[in-house]
Amino acid sequence: MKNNRHKALATPPRRSAAGLTELETEIMLVLWEQGESTVAQVREHLARSRPLAHTTVITMLDRMCDKGVVRRVDRHSKAKSYKFVLKREKVADRLLRRVRKQFFEGSSASMFAHLLRSGEVDQAELDEIRRLLDQSGPGSDLTGKAGHRPHSGL
Repeated sequence: MKNNRHKALATPPRRSAAGLTELETEIMLVLWEQGESTVAQVREHLARSRPLAHTTVITMLDRMCDKGVVRRVDRHSKAKSYKFVLKREKVADRLLRRVRKQFFEGSSASMFAHLLRSGEVDQAELDEIRRLLDQSGPGSDLTGKAGHRPHSGL
């Protein structure tokens, strides 16, 4: 009985706008940066900010496989390897759409103005933004690739 009470009081994991928990997002960042990785490699990267047991990383990656966020890569090796399924740009698009809708009433201009006022944009980034705005126009493609949207290095 005592055990059930503790489960009811446990704090649910925080989810990002993309539906990933904080730890799942950290794991995705490792996979996006490193590509296909073993559990040990993921754990090593996470240890810089969050030391975790090897079994915890395996459990998280297996749950992420069940969600369809990552997939296990079958190798004839004892070490389990995983690769991302969701692309970074797709997750970033989801996050930005939700933030724009929930915090800025759907206004990209308001969201951008907030970012500028926050002091988070340095001069080099501001120069790049000006360059992109100068290139923009109806039907323009800021990436130089047809059908692609800019993703600011994501």
